[in-house]
Amino acid sequence: MLPDHSSWSVRRLLLQEDSYTERQFRLSLTEACKKNDLSMVQWIFEHFPGRGVHMQVVEEAAAAGAMDIIQYFADNERDSEVDTRLAKRDIFFGGKDTANAAAGGHSDIVRWLYQFETDYERDDAATMEAAVANGDKDLVRWLHQVMEIQVCGVPRAAANGHLSMLQFLSAFDRIPAGVVVQAAKNGHLDVVRWAIDRDWDNEKDEEDSDEEDFYTSGFYSRQRKISRPPYLTSIGGEASLAVHTAAINGHLKVAKYLHARVDWPMDYEEQKVNSKRLRNTLAEIEKELGKDHQAAPISRKTMLEVVRKGLLEVVEWLCFEFSGNHTIDLFRPLNEEDTLVVNRLPE
Repeated sequence: MLPDHSSWSVRRLLLQEDSYTERQFRLSLTEACKKNDLSMVQWIFEHFPGRGVHMQVVEEAAAAGAMDIIQYFADNERDSEVDTRLAKRDIFFGGKDTANAAAGGHSDIVRWLYQFETDYERDDAATMEAAVANGDKDLVRWLHQVMEIQVCGVPRAAANGHLSMLQFLSAFDRIPAGVVVQAAKNGHLDVVRWAIDRDWDNEKDEEDSDEEDFYTSGFYSRQRKISRPPYLTSIGGEASLAVHTAAINGHLKVAKYLHARVDWPMDYEEQKVNSKRLRNTLAEIEKELGKDHQAAPISRKTMLEVVRKGLLEVVEWLCFEFSGNHTIDLFRPLNEEDTLVVNRLPE
């Protein structure tokens, strides 16, 4: 006799699959965390007893600032002594939970999570970087002094215009490469001005440098050890690369300020020094910002980018300042497509 399949359905089949139930539990819980809906989380726990909470779910709760949900997770964790009248379950704290909380400005959750023991590693560097990027000085101080996490991500504070954070961090260590470029990228003139002024005012730097700096060592001196690294505004320094960054993003005031402060090469010997230092400076910036940074010397690529974006005032300024520089050809196209772009320039 053939079996009766009249009660069979896709839904009934799926409900019998543990992997489907697990996925349903995880996705539903994730959405409840994103909406900071504690009552929904409680309902899900009651209807899915014993299932562990994945690390990604905790990370979403932290990002949403859902402190009540995170506390509820902890109360239902397998080692918890809190009586919730539910079966205890594994709660996987760690990963980017503190980093997500810091990125969302939830410093109370960051502190609470670090004081809650977990067997899984946390992304401490990402947590510090997020706190720095948000300009949260109190959290940065706590992470550094209490949790002993090294300060990092300083260029992100510059990118977000957090001058007070940069001033705070400058008391601990030298501001790293990339700060001027990132500030120029987003048009934060106050940060750019502060970084350059601080660089010029700081005469107590005892680190040596192998780089030539004609403005410190004399125009015709040989390479030698000097008492401090070359200035940001010296030939081939970061400030010269940030002019391009400011220009292609339409921040003309920043570009003009940087151009006025930079020492540009005046002859063949200085041009050689400039080329060497640019390579070294770009390498340092790449270490901090990665390969997708926007630091570059002024070139035809600068002109092409501002033309593509329709930044007419920047185009006019580039022509005025650099058309007489024989080392920079703003209009020589790289290919046929670039020729079409340059031809769009108004006469």
